[in-house]
Amino acid sequence: MEGFNLIQNFFTRMRCHFCSTHLSPDGVELIRHDNGVFIVNVHCTHCTRQMGIALVGMEGSEVVASDAHYEDPELTEAELERLGNFAPVNFDDVLDAHTFFSGLDSGWMQHLPEEMRQLDITLETESD
Repeated sequence: MEGFNLIQNFFTRMRCHFCSTHLSPDGVELIRHDNGVFIVNVHCTHCTRQMGIALVGMEGSEVVASDAHYEDPELTEAELERLGNFAPVNFDDVLDAHTFFSGLDSGWMQHLPEEMRQLDITLETESD
């Protein structure tokens, strides 16, 4: 599958945040592929640490193509119209998000609205 090979090659340019070893293609596992969108699990094969889950759309796919129309069943028509006014997420947006999330320290939850922090505490207590 050519698209998945490109994704593996992309991730091998990155280094593990924990041990600084370059990621290997074996550390990029395909979870799901549908209409040109790949969901992959990324981990370091050297130190075995989990790096995360990535959702990758391949250019030219049915979902990513400019004439494609994606409808999220959880959004209303008004929300879809409002969000449709924004430019698509680009490479720089992804890098900015990565930099932001990488810079969070252990106190990151203090930046969440109070009602979300309460929800998280409730969920943690219920699972115990």
